Amino acid sequence: MSYQVLSRKWRPRSFREIVGQEHVVTTLQNALRRKRIAHAYLFSGPRGVGKTTTARVFAQALNCEKGPLPEPCNECRQCLSIQEGRSLDVLEIDGASNRGIEEVRALRENIKFTPSQARYKIYIIDEVHMLTIEAFNALLKTLEEPPPHAIFIFATTAPHKVPLTILSRCQRFDFWKIPERVIVEKLREISREEKIPVREEALELIAESSDGSLRDAESILDQLSSFVEGEIGETEVNLLLGRVERRFLMDFWKDISEGKWESLWRKVERILQQGKPLESFLEDMARFLKDALLYRLGVRDVLPGEENWGKLLEGWREEEIVELIEKFLRLRERVRRTDVPVLTLQVGLLELIREERKIEKEKEEVKDKILKKSREFGKTLHATLSQSRWEEKGGEVVVYLPCTREYFSHIPGREKLLAWVEKNLGRKLVFHCKTTNLEEGKKYDKIVETAMELFNAKVVREERNG
Repeated sequence: MSYQVLSRKWRPRSFREIVGQEHVVTTLQNALRRKRIAHAYLFSGPRGVGKTTTARVFAQALNCEKGPLPEPCNECRQCLSIQEGRSLDVLEIDGASNRGIEEVRALRENIKFTPSQARYKIYIIDEVHMLTIEAFNALLKTLEEPPPHAIFIFATTAPHKVPLTILSRCQRFDFWKIPERVIVEKLREISREEKIPVREEALELIAESSDGSLRDAESILDQLSSFVEGEIGETEVNLLLGRVERRFLMDFWKDISEGKWESLWRKVERILQQGKPLESFLEDMARFLKDALLYRLGVRDVLPGEENWGKLLEGWREEEIVELIEKFLRLRERVRRTDVPVLTLQVGLLELIREERKIEKEKEEVKDKILKKSREFGKTLHATLSQSRWEEKGGEVVVYLPCTREYFSHIPGREKLLAWVEKNLGRKLVFHCKTTNLEEGKKYDKIVETAMELFNAKVVREERNG
């Protein structure tokens, strides 16, 4: 027996096997229960999400010898003949290759005859938007007054190309892209039944690359099962799909953040040597930053298995990261359209580094201005701020102080400095003090702790000045 690809072997044969389209399945099953069968349906949505498959299952449910039933039996002669594509009363027509008026005229002549064996004569027209205007016009009268035994099911990826006169005579069902988690669950089931060893991170990458298409995901898994000897991991998926590993993207991002042009360009040369498309790499970079931002915002399942993602975007405001993602996507479009993609990428990255250096310089200038002004309000305040860690977040200058709130509250000049920063720099100055843990005992300033260690001393009594 010849080999059957996974997307065909695992094609759903009942409503319960259809995943990610519960809103469509529930409506169709309710219509079957209540015997409210329309004469024309339009299934629209992206490729590989189950439009034609749902049409077949619906045709089985309508013509099942035990039905019509909300779930076809998959055992009777009608169900089996529809599954195998040999039913004389369920006709699948490719709209792209049968798009002319002559083909539609022939359909109009044949539809008059009653079904030879089944309950309904069902016409499934795939990619119906490919029909010509003349063909649509010829079909219009039949759709308006069809024979009682005829049902049309149209499938299309471009519903906006279907004339409104046709749309108004159909019950329309919009199919959605299948969520990645649902695709991962289905791929996990397939790999288990087919005995394909594959790691969880590889399944997640396949689901992400399929862009909501289960058929595409199954095809990628099928390719990988032939491509890889042994267990399928993240490296093998990236190699087959021409994608870049996340660890490489992390290092690339660090080079951009730190302005390391030499190291950055060596990484670009490595991508060129591997023959990976530059626009795909830039898209991966934008997606990586998006995932890292989501992780920072609390979505912990976007980057599984990694521990240092929280530190990756330290010092970056959310709006800055979003702007960077947009810059990578714009650079991707420039690289795609130009005749000199490598040069365009070089110039784009140089611009990016120059802008990031400019931002860092502005941050340093703000810090220097605040420190300089703090000296006027008090030497203790200036000394404390000089030993602090600084960060800018969404228009706020955040200062992580090396002392406790209790200690800092007695330093004069704080309020004056806060008012000056807001008035003259247009930013809000925020102080984060060192926290104390009562369970671990009293924490003292660094100088006191060092003195206690040096002299092997302990605090007998505390006195506060002022």
